[in-house]
This record gives sequence, structure tokens and C-alpha cells, in this order.
Amino acid sequence: NVDNQQIQSMVQSASPQEIMERLRQSGLSRSEVRDQLLRGGYDPSMADAYFDMMEGGGQAPTEGAGEVLTALENVGVLLRNVEAPFEAGFGLALSAADSLEFLTELLDPNEVESLPVFGKNFFERTSSFQFQQLENGAVGADYRLGPGDEVILLITGDVEINYSFDVNRSGMILIPDVGQVSVSGLTISDLENRLYDRLGSVYSGISRGGDATTRFDVSLGALRTIAVYVSGEVERPNRYPLSSMATLLEALYAAGGPTEIGSLRRVRIERGQTSLGEFDLYSYFVDGSASGDIRLENGDLVFLPPAESQVAFTGAIRREAIFEMLEGETASDLLKFAGGLDPDARQIGTVHRSLPPESRTVGFQSVILDFPVGESEEERANSFEIFPGDSVTIKRVGEPYILACEEEETAV
Repeated sequence: NVDNQQIQSMVQSASPQEIMERLRQSGLSRSEVRDQLLRGGYDPSMADAYFDMMEGGGQAPTEGAGEVLTALENVGVLLRNVEAPFEAGFGLALSAADSLEFLTELLDPNEVESLPVFGKNFFERTSSFQFQQLENGAVGADYRLGPGDEVILLITGDVEINYSFDVNRSGMILIPDVGQVSVSGLTISDLENRLYDRLGSVYSGISRGGDATTRFDVSLGALRTIAVYVSGEVERPNRYPLSSMATLLEALYAAGGPTEIGSLRRVRIERGQTSLGEFDLYSYFVDGSASGDIRLENGDLVFLPPAESQVAFTGAIRREAIFEMLEGETASDLLKFAGGLDPDARQIGTVHRSLPPESRTVGFQSVILDFPVGESEEERANSFEIFPGDSVTIKRVGEPYILACEEEETAV
């Protein structure tokens, strides 16, 4: 096994003049180095003194060269120097070039086997479990009546009558001896208030006072069916008939859930010409909050755009998966989505990060950074931003751990 002490022994210290020369050989400008330091969570100005030296306008720093060297190597600006061959755990001595290749292969994100997309399996149940459309029974106090709903009216006291009415397309019900009553858009409470006046004009025993000799009860029977459109990055985009109590999750379930690249954090709902905004369903999967699972209405359009940022997270965590990250989210958010660390997790991980296209050069395509997860790293974890395409691994205690270093890739 390769432990931290062995790896540290491979890293060669450098004088300020050597750091300046290695910066010159990197071919990167001051602004490019500052950008990569910032992305890695370091002070972007820490290498400025060495650029001043290159430009002939600055003095060599008297201290801090080791910290600057470590930071520049961690973000991939400088390639780590390997002093001598080392044992790779198989009794074989590797050359400096072979050592770098060994480190690269050990952390190659392409070796991560197919990971599930977090939240996608919720919509892929093959058991008898399904969302059952609510056709009978109590509904919420905010439910509003519409064409197709069944209204049940029970009158007791001086008379005993039971009626069942279907709300017609005009939003009306027809009550014998009372006439048409408009109910569309009313809640059950609203309907009760309206029926006190209409029924009281026919049945003298009905009143709001305690001396009433006739009482009535109104409730819902079968619920109407609505049509909801689901499109975008879903498995089966189509128009679906759903219960009028259906929510966003039920519509997505009917459509088979998102594709591998479908977003569950920016789900849009369009209602006529009005956009209801974007809904983040991670609150449901992570926190158990249904705040984003709103009730749908007839004609609503549910649209799933492609996810803008997906991150692979593997290793000593409770939930290995591909997670969707929003701009500005950090290592702390990613750990929360993964359910936290396993008990035998190391207190630091690695992040394989591809450089943005404008920063890539031949042989310099990506970097490997340290991923803070320990209690002592909590503040840094809250500020360590996650970027699209990152691949994060947390090693277990006893597994070989490689310090963050640059990974050379063949230019395409």
C-alpha cells in the first residue's frame, strides 16, 4: 500500500526561483493561475509575487514558498516532482514516469462503474407499489370542485334524503325542488355556506341556529380526471389522465421519471400562459419535505430540462450516486445528499476536476484536488464549491490515499 508518508517523500521542495521557473514553464498567465487557485479554494493572489519576479519588478519572498508550491500542485498548475522510485505494494520499483502513471490510474474516474442517478430509482419501482389515484374519500380543505366531480348530499331530520350529483360541464349540480347550484371553483366549506341559503328556502327545518330540526351533510364521491402533459427529459413524454388530486410526483411517476440527464431540481410547471416557476424535488428525497410537490390542474405542462451539473460521488459514503448540483453548492451540500460518511471513512477525499475548455492545454486537461470532509475541515467544506463534471471519492481507513496531484491526459 502507498501511505501518505511515502507520497509526501516524493514531493520535492523548491526555492522561490525554482517556483518562478516552473511557473514560466507551465505557460499559464497570471490570470489563469489566479483563476485555478480560486477554483481550488486558495487565495488567488498567493502566486503574484512570483509573476512579479518573472516580470523583473519584485523580490523573492522570504517565506511561504512551501505553501505556495503545495497549492499550485494541488490545483494542477504545477506537476508534482517525483524524487525516486518507490514500492507500489507489489514489490516492484517504479520509475518517476511510471509512478505518475500509477497515481493517475489509481484515481481514474472512468473506472467508476455505472452509478445510479439520485432520485431516479423512485420512479422505477417494479413491485406492486404504484401511485393509486384517489377516487373516493376525504380530500383537503383547499380542494376546489370542478366538472366531473361527484357531490353527495345527505339530508336528515324532518326528512331523510340522499342525493348523488355529478358536476356538469357548466360547473352546476341540479338539486330536486331547489334547482341548479353553481359549484365550480368552490371548496366543500364554500359549498356548505351556499347550500344553507338554497336548501333553507325549501326545507324550513334547515338553519344555522341550534334549533334546526333538519340537517345536511355534503361530501365528495368519485373525483374528476384531469389531463396533464409531461415533456422534456422524461422516459415517456405524453399526455396523462390523472386524478384531480394528482401532484407533480405522480405525473413524473406516470411518465417513468427522468432520463439519465433529466433534472429533478429545476422542474418547470406551465399553467396556461403562466409559469409557476421551478421546483426542486431534492427537498422531498433528502429532507422529506413535500413543499415542491404541488397539486396539478387540468391542462398543466410538466417539463424536465437537462441537468446542468451532475457530480459522481463514490467511496466510503452511505449513498453512492450521481448527484445534481446547483450553482454555488458546496462540499457540505454534496455530503448531505449522500447521507453522510461511513464510520470508516477517511477525513479527506479527492476531487477529479476537468478544467474549463479555455484553460486546457496539450497534456493539461484536468486536476485532482483535496475534498474536505472532516470536522476540522467543516468551514472549508462549506466554502469548497462543486463544479459540473466533478468526480469525488472518499477512501476508507486502510485504503491507499493519494495526495491531490495533476493528472495528465492525452489531448483530443
